Amino acid sequence: MKQNVFIYGLFRDQANPILGQFESLGNDSVKGKIFRVDEFYPGFVPGDGRVWGEVVSVYEYVIPLLDEYEGHEYDRVKVITDRGFDCWVYQYKFSVDKFKEIMKGDWMLR
Repeated sequence: MKQNVFIYGLFRDQANPILGQFESLGNDSVKGKIFRVDEFYPGFVPGDGRVWGEVVSVYEYVIPLLDEYEGHEYDRVKVITDRGFDCWVYQYKFSVDKFKEIMKGDWMLR
């Protein structure tokens, strides 16, 4: 069985081998904001903005691997994308007050 994941950060480029044999369902967006948590990765939080990314379909066994990769900084939560996909997304669970917002909502355009 497969699960949909909305990816908005490192999984869109250098970390995508962790996704295994995934199927891209195309570009999409969700309501929220992303912040530069570190030089190398962003954090998604709910909000009034728009976050751009991609919906991928992965095998269920990949989900625990993604949970481990994301670690203690993120919670996996359900979202509905603008195109209507029911997806998991990794939401940053700490304060983003000290981080710079990625104003265009797209980590790839940072």
